Amino acid sequence: MNMTCRASQQFPEITSVQESWNILWVHYPPVVSVPISSVSIVEGEPAILTCLVDSSPAASISWIKLGHRMPLMEDVGKQTLSITNTTRHHAGIYQCSAENGILPIGVGTVTLEVLFPPLIDPSMEKRVTVQQGNDGFSLECLVDGNPEPRVRWRRKDTNLYWENPLRFHRVSYDVEGTYQCEATSDGFPLKAKDAFIDVVGKPILQRKIGSSTISAAVGEAVRISCTVAADPLPSKIDWIWRNDDGVEKELSASKSRNIVITNGQGMTSTLTIPDVTVKDCGNYICMASNVFGSARRNTRLDITGSLPKLIIITSVTAGAILLVTTAVLLVLFAKRRGWICKSHIDEPFRVPVSRPMPPVPKYVYKTGTIDSGVEDLQELQEMYGTLKPRPPPRMDTEWTSAELPNAGLVHSTSLPPYPTEEWSCRYEATSLNVSPVKVQSVAVGSVASEVYE
Repeated sequence: MNMTCRASQQFPEITSVQESWNILWVHYPPVVSVPISSVSIVEGEPAILTCLVDSSPAASISWIKLGHRMPLMEDVGKQTLSITNTTRHHAGIYQCSAENGILPIGVGTVTLEVLFPPLIDPSMEKRVTVQQGNDGFSLECLVDGNPEPRVRWRRKDTNLYWENPLRFHRVSYDVEGTYQCEATSDGFPLKAKDAFIDVVGKPILQRKIGSSTISAAVGEAVRISCTVAADPLPSKIDWIWRNDDGVEKELSASKSRNIVITNGQGMTSTLTIPDVTVKDCGNYICMASNVFGSARRNTRLDITGSLPKLIIITSVTAGAILLVTTAVLLVLFAKRRGWICKSHIDEPFRVPVSRPMPPVPKYVYKTGTIDSGVEDLQELQEMYGTLKPRPPPRMDTEWTSAELPNAGLVHSTSLPPYPTEEWSCRYEATSLNVSPVKVQSVAVGSVASEVYE
């Protein structure tokens, strides 16, 4: 500062004005002012930071970046700091310090903001393996950028989006696929990175919509399909047939045709049974396995249509054969035992007449039963002689008044008297569990009469 001293009097004619000056030096500490406190620069462009310093004497200026110990060497002693090629690492708070030996030291700060596009963490794996059935699986995409990017997950080649991190409550085979991490920020293009989620685990058999029972008629071709999802895929799909008794049998290629189609992590096996029969009815089990385990699914095959007719025809045929066989055996057995008596005349004629039941022989009361058997009867015959049935009582009415079927076929003469000859059959009791059989016996030279056994 210049200081001037001036002297003068009232008589300027006598003497002139006299002046004297001198410089006054005033020392004060530095005063720092920052014209722009925040500077935004796109990465790659130059940046200039400025601190204005007023001090006496002149101050020494230095720049540092807060958070770093070492002072910056660029533009030492100048009021401006220039960065020619700005990177994201240059971003931060810069401080300028002015010092001239007079306290306090002048300080000013400038914030440098470096804008750069989104950058996805390069350490994120391109392939992530997770086991099927895992609960609470998540995958996070780490992204750096300024301004702060928005991050989302998208299944590749679809419009399905999920927020970051990508979460699945339960991992299934349909989760497997390629997912893209997408990061966007204002003023910069979108950035994306792919990650393939590989789901591994034991086979899972796809459930069939509707009933698990198949109905087919005899002679039809039946196709049973089985779709398996697994990673790794099983080497083959086995088919097992199980009957209603629980007996299982592995189906061979000669019994049926098995066609397998592989698609990614899925495999479909189609079992074809041409011309099914009743014997093909049962449960067909599809089974697949890999290193993680195995799975099986059951499909029921019922044969309809011709089955009831076949059962009816078989039953009727078997019943007829059994009836005829039983009748023949009974006739042969009766003839052999002598229960069917033969007439001594050549051409007997039968006149059925209602007769009362003959009295029970006296040996019955001793044995207590009429079913004692042939052996008991033989012993009784040896004791009492030949047993003879009592002839039915004589009736005085005309024979035409009797209840005879087809009476018109008999000669219109009176019934002859009962014969006095002995009967040609013996009355025998048997131990067969059958109902009494009506046996007709004809006496020699007389009209036929009925004897009950």
